[in-house]
Amino acid sequence: MFAGSRWIVLAILGLFVAACGREASAERAAAEARWRAAIAAADADPEVQRAADAAKDAEVAFRDARERAGRREHDVVGSATEQLYQEALARAARANVEAKDRWRRLRTEKALETLAPGERERLESVLGPLGDADGAPGAAVPARGGRVAVIPKGTTQVFWKSVEAGVREAAASEGLDVVWKGPLTEDDRAQQIQLVQQFTTEGVAGIVLAPLDARALLAPVRAARARGIPVVIFDSALAGERGTDFASFVATDNHAAGKLAGGVLAKLMRGKGKVVMLRYQVGSASTEAREEGFREVIAAQPDMELIVDNRHAGATVSEAKTQALNLIDKLREAGGVFCCNEMTTHGMLLALQQEGLAGKIRFVGFDASPVLVAGVENREIDALVVQNPRRMGREAVVQMARILRGETPDPRVDTGTAVVDREALAKPEIQELLR
Repeated sequence: MFAGSRWIVLAILGLFVAACGREASAERAAAEARWRAAIAAADADPEVQRAADAAKDAEVAFRDARERAGRREHDVVGSATEQLYQEALARAARANVEAKDRWRRLRTEKALETLAPGERERLESVLGPLGDADGAPGAAVPARGGRVAVIPKGTTQVFWKSVEAGVREAAASEGLDVVWKGPLTEDDRAQQIQLVQQFTTEGVAGIVLAPLDARALLAPVRAARARGIPVVIFDSALAGERGTDFASFVATDNHAAGKLAGGVLAKLMRGKGKVVMLRYQVGSASTEAREEGFREVIAAQPDMELIVDNRHAGATVSEAKTQALNLIDKLREAGGVFCCNEMTTHGMLLALQQEGLAGKIRFVGFDASPVLVAGVENREIDALVVQNPRRMGREAVVQMARILRGETPDPRVDTGTAVVDREALAKPEIQELLR
């Protein structure tokens, strides 16, 4: 008798839970339909339509500028020509972002104006924050994950395009709605800080960040963590505590990579001669670790001397070329040179070509692009230490997906490096890495 009563109670509870679930689903469906209707009304507003047209025009202009700059990427061009293309691309990118942001803000504002008093609060209690890039409810994300912001150091370099490809692959397989947004160039700390703050305010499910500055980004990351938003750091370290300020760190072992580059150059120079190292930017933890690893190896060679190790390049190829040209007397004196990332390597290559030194001085660079690979093929660059940016982007998103599923992420993921010289270019695994 008791057992029968227990089954009756369980059956009633099951019916009650099912009814509650259906009610919640119906409530959510009704809320989503109401918000879509508000968005549709906003889209019919003439002011929103003009903003949408302006955003489309800005997108077309940005694509055209990117294609023009991309065509120049395969050529060796003078600094003046290159700078014009890069400046045009920068202007078009900023205009594109500003036009889209204005359209999204205006669209959401107009949609909210159509809601009755108190209706916004009722919708947000069901859907979460209203409005995203598509004007859909902010909480309407794939059931397996959530809306994740991925913030790289830059967006125009070949390296970051490969990272983005890995991010998109992982987002598709993990069921995450990923927003990829970062500064145009790798010297805009203010914009990167602003993006972290913006996504924190929006209440995204997680933030995946490649910090431009190990210290400057710590406070915004801590603010995100204070609001319960998990953070995965990738590519470059953050001056915080893993497990407290961020959950996982996905990157190349940059110190080891710098030592690898130093070993390659020492071998090329047979352990003798003077060396120039062109550094990147103050505050970039990843490149600083490479520089330190390289410096340690050269210092251990009794017959090698690092005659320049304190000159920083800028965040663009043009700035790096200018700094390299400023070192031309030291370069003529040296037997070898090391550059620690894509921009510094590219800028140094252009400077050596301009001064007739390309191929006459041992040259080890870092990262890969079509221009740099061509330099290896042409014997103007002896070797590149190449990261795995696609894997880096993929692994960073995978770790975030684990967090959002309630699993424990890997505290540290080393995405590896490889040395690419003319002989290695023929290897299938290297071709796969460079694609």
